Amino acid sequence: MFSKGKIKQLCTIGMLSWGALHANTSYSYQSDLLSLSNENVSIAVSPKAGGELASIEVKHLNEWHELLYKGKDYIPKKGWRGKAPLLWPATGATTLDGLSKKGVKRGQYKVNKHIYSMPFHGFAQNLHWRLLNKNHNSIALSIEDTAETQKQFPFGFKVDVKYELRDRQLLIQYNIFAKAANTSSMPFSIGNHITFNAPLLNTSSINDFKFSTPCQQRVERNSQGFPTGNLTSNQLIGIKSMKDLPERKSISLTDCGDDKKVTLLDSSGLNVDISHFATHWPKQPVIEYNMWASEAFGFISPEPWVGAQNSLNSRYGLIELLPGEQWQWSIKIDINEN
Repeated sequence: MFSKGKIKQLCTIGMLSWGALHANTSYSYQSDLLSLSNENVSIAVSPKAGGELASIEVKHLNEWHELLYKGKDYIPKKGWRGKAPLLWPATGATTLDGLSKKGVKRGQYKVNKHIYSMPFHGFAQNLHWRLLNKNHNSIALSIEDTAETQKQFPFGFKVDVKYELRDRQLLIQYNIFAKAANTSSMPFSIGNHITFNAPLLNTSSINDFKFSTPCQQRVERNSQGFPTGNLTSNQLIGIKSMKDLPERKSISLTDCGDDKKVTLLDSSGLNVDISHFATHWPKQPVIEYNMWASEAFGFISPEPWVGAQNSLNSRYGLIELLPGEQWQWSIKIDINEN
């Protein structure tokens, strides 16, 4: 038996070792970034950090500015990690009993009478993505099911993402494939937690920072944060300021029209349009933007979604692919100067 002092020493060593490993991993994410650039915009992608968009830098008034919150920053810190993780095959919490448990990052859902666990926002953001192709203006990455993913998502799948840089526009295109060997339809919801600095430039004032959305309705959510199935009118339609958003409490928007666009308006004259479109959409209620922001920390996350919280249980906002089917979802980011 170890003494209390020895146990404390071993625990400390273990914590230090985990911290060192985590720190080394975070730096490897940064050193393994893949980049694309032109004379106006530069982006970086991290295959090891969930294949995510790690940075968007833009040249404005002859200076380069990072637009993403904590762009290229993989040093472990408390608080929201920022950047743009993919949320798949779940958006938000997953829970069989319909109760949200604070601090619990893994829940359960049922497929063909079997119960499986699912991390908060799914598992795609935790996987290492394989490089398919890289050329002067695009990067393509991919993941497929493994024995480990089958333990929490019992389906054969392949997910490809392509980042394509076009002058002052970035197109992110996801292709979801349900493998032909699946014995039933494959359910999922999807989102991107892309998070921008607010204001976009550190030389601007957050008091003058604004956003706009055409979304006509909100997806009503209960006290647990899960959709009730009802829609209410959106009071945030039109041009609004950061002060109109609650502090780190998401608002789920829908009925955003064909354009499905959120615009970020910086007082410097730099504006960013985020829009998204898909092969087909689930019926209402479905969340199209899950707006989340913090004036205190200086970020805004439009979060384009095709999904809903707890979709694997409620079936709200759920895409279902038959064996052999595929589905495409694209996000377009346009950077404009007034």
